[in-house]
Amino acid sequence: MLQDIVMPKLGLTMSEGTLARWIVSKGEPYRKGDPLFEAVTDKITFAVEAQTDGRIAEILVNEGETVPVGAVVARAEVTAEAGAPGQAGGGEGPRQEPEHGQEENQGPAQPQGAAGSDRASASAIGGPRGEGVTPPCGRPEAPGAAGDVVRASPAAKKLAREHNVDLAKVPGTGPGGRVVEGDVRAFLDRMLGAAADIIARATGERGAGEPHAGPLGTAPSGTSVPYTAIGRTSAERTSMSFRTAPHFYISMDVDATALLAFRERILGDVSCGETGETVRPSINDILVKAVARALAEHRHANASAADDGVVIYQEINIGVAVATEQGLVVPVVHDADSKTLFEIARETKELAGRAREGRLEPENVAGGTFTISNLGMFGVDELCAIINPPQAAILGVGAVRERPVVKGSTVVPGMVMRLTLSADHRVLDGASAAKFLGRVKEIIESLDPDTGI
Repeated sequence: MLQDIVMPKLGLTMSEGTLARWIVSKGEPYRKGDPLFEAVTDKITFAVEAQTDGRIAEILVNEGETVPVGAVVARAEVTAEAGAPGQAGGGEGPRQEPEHGQEENQGPAQPQGAAGSDRASASAIGGPRGEGVTPPCGRPEAPGAAGDVVRASPAAKKLAREHNVDLAKVPGTGPGGRVVEGDVRAFLDRMLGAAADIIARATGERGAGEPHAGPLGTAPSGTSVPYTAIGRTSAERTSMSFRTAPHFYISMDVDATALLAFRERILGDVSCGETGETVRPSINDILVKAVARALAEHRHANASAADDGVVIYQEINIGVAVATEQGLVVPVVHDADSKTLFEIARETKELAGRAREGRLEPENVAGGTFTISNLGMFGVDELCAIINPPQAAILGVGAVRERPVVKGSTVVPGMVMRLTLSADHRVLDGASAAKFLGRVKEIIESLDPDTGI
């Protein structure tokens, strides 16, 4: 019996995947559980395993091609029942991304909100929604142009009302063609782009998709460089974050004298794992621990904005931005508040290595509740970073510089580091953000080499 092998949905934000390598060739038999192919998406590389015994009969997607979630990449002759009808590999096939407020029952675990909330962090959480739910007061969904019912989520309806959008004109990508919030946002983006193009052409300026012309109308030459899978994901997420989250920024200069003395002291306390690997905590590792302590005391900085309020997470999972050749990735140190400094150092070293080698697993990048981005090693003095959605804040870290500082009534040499908090004004106001950042500063400046952190 012929069955389809599909590109699976792995993680809440995955919409497409790049088929990196076929492990099983055409005509080659395989057993249930064998890896069939490797795919790259959403900052990770993963192997798709067979759900049955079988043999590859036809390959439809070649190595290096990018296809949407649920696309058929191959067909197989199977010799056992598949986990889902008509599919021989690739998990459940096309699974729709959960809406705001829907639970994700499969995939990497997400941080839980306070007061027993188990709503997934990778969606900006709203009220419970699902299939076949009758709207409040028995009112039907908004009718389409031909009198058909337009099925849409509450978040999509709200956004459509705010922007006067006819839901009947919005293509739905949710279960059964249901219009979700992301569909409305994509529709608005298309309309804004079209309007800008019309205005530009009407005023004699360049079109939205045309290269900028010089004084004589000649366009500069250039080479089009396509996004990597990681680069595309970063571009989409940062654009969405900057468009939807009202960012504001506060900065504080931190006296890094105690920080440097603390690190110098602990460099001799090398922790060795089972493999005999040496671990030397970096400044960034110390910052992860300090931020985790501050988040435990200022829970609103460890949160996300939702349609109906703010979700405060119980877990403190800190993402650490890592630059790779493929783009920026953010592996996550889970439960950072409960780990020792050496445990954090060992984990960040492992995660950074896996990130640069393209070996991150889904659980390595899922469930973050706060992010740290440190550009100090590049000589950057100040970083106003873009919030990693759906989190409420990100901490930008600058280089440690020798500068004159005032102590008492005397100007003396000092080591200074600038911290900049980018915050979502829907979750944090200026005062609460300042208190949190002030606590981080206080922890760093009061580090004691003898008592630890």
